[in-house]
Amino acid sequence: MSDVTPEHEAAHAEPQTVVSPVEDMPSALPDRPNSRFSAVQGLVMERVSHPHFVRNGAITLGLLIAGAIIGILLQAGLTPADKATRLSQFQDWRVVCPPMTEKDPTNNQTLGCTLSNSIARDAGGGTLAMLSIGSTKADAKMNVIVPHGVLLDPGLMFAVAETTPQTRPYETCDNNGCVALVALDAAMLTALRSKSQGQVQVAAMGQQQPVSIPFSLAGFDEGYAALQREDSRRTGFFSFLYR
Repeated sequence: MSDVTPEHEAAHAEPQTVVSPVEDMPSALPDRPNSRFSAVQGLVMERVSHPHFVRNGAITLGLLIAGAIIGILLQAGLTPADKATRLSQFQDWRVVCPPMTEKDPTNNQTLGCTLSNSIARDAGGGTLAMLSIGSTKADAKMNVIVPHGVLLDPGLMFAVAETTPQTRPYETCDNNGCVALVALDAAMLTALRSKSQGQVQVAAMGQQQPVSIPFSLAGFDEGYAALQREDSRRTGFFSFLYR
């Protein structure tokens, strides 16, 4: 038998597994549930940050807000108009509103509401004067109507409490009486809404002294506020909801 050399022994030796030190062993497997959650989270964030998602989300949010606003307005009283004329009394003043469907034949515009006060005689009936306001716009005027039989040339005197009286010419006379207009500027409105009474003074045929016609302002402030609300309903953006 021939001798076995170390080189021959090494060539025919069985391979042996070399065990690495503990610190060289592969790390533990990752937590699979957490890894899956991280992947889903990343996908969601990618979709949310996409421009199309952001745009569609903004549109949806805008529609939701608009729907909420319309719902609130409807609950606040934006309902179809009554078929009949509505009347609201505020002490000595009243607001009369025709149906929203009723038009002015002269311009085909929706008729507005009117705030008015009729000054009646103490006895025997009849009306001494009628005060009426048909608009709350900046250039609005008050109609002061007095019976026929007044002298036209002197005009009509109008005063509120301690304010300076103003003389207004008569614009016209019709079947209802003779009409003078009083401008409703800021100072006049402040006086009308804060004072308790005013007076109209006219020159009558056969009278040497002017005839004074006092009128009450009780309820004017509340009535004017109601007229403002009605004007907004009839001319505002949501006025179509009443027709």
